[in-house]
Amino acid sequence: MSRDKLLRWSGLAAMVSGALMLALAATLVLDQLTPAIPDGPQVWLRLGANVVVVLALMGIFYALSPWTGKLGKTGIVLAVVGLLLLIASFFPLAGWGLLLLGLLLFASASTRAGLRTGPGLWLWLTGSSLALLTGLMDRPVLMALGILLSGCGQFWLGCAARCEMPALGKVSRPEAAMAAQ
Repeated sequence: MSRDKLLRWSGLAAMVSGALMLALAATLVLDQLTPAIPDGPQVWLRLGANVVVVLALMGIFYALSPWTGKLGKTGIVLAVVGLLLLIASFFPLAGWGLLLLGLLLFASASTRAGLRTGPGLWLWLTGSSLALLTGLMDRPVLMALGILLSGCGQFWLGCAARCEMPALGKVSRPEAAMAAQ
């Protein structure tokens, strides 16, 4: 599969994950209004969003790694490991820490490289940080706002990833620049 096809499919996966996060935020707000809603939908929405975004990040890792460099690669690996720890409920605070650090590194690398995915990553990082802090403070409505921002960031990341390859085609590939030297 070519890089552009992989990036398009990964972008679509990130958009699906963002939509699932938006639905999760809505169920959290509805749960505060009507506490009779069971926890099952929230668990499945969170799990589904995390699994799909792991797949999206792996595709984005392969497709954009020549442009993001070692910093971007390290960021994606840390974010994926953090998400996997969160999915497994194994050391959740370490998972959150790795996820946030990975998003910070990848967002920095994407912004530095001038990629369109940077703003979505920054929004995802901001939303995830807010969700973590307000979750620790037991503020479910503010946590829903953080999840909403995180979902919007993932959706933005997906849209930007789907549009990224045509823009990258206009810029010389890093491999071509290295071969010319």
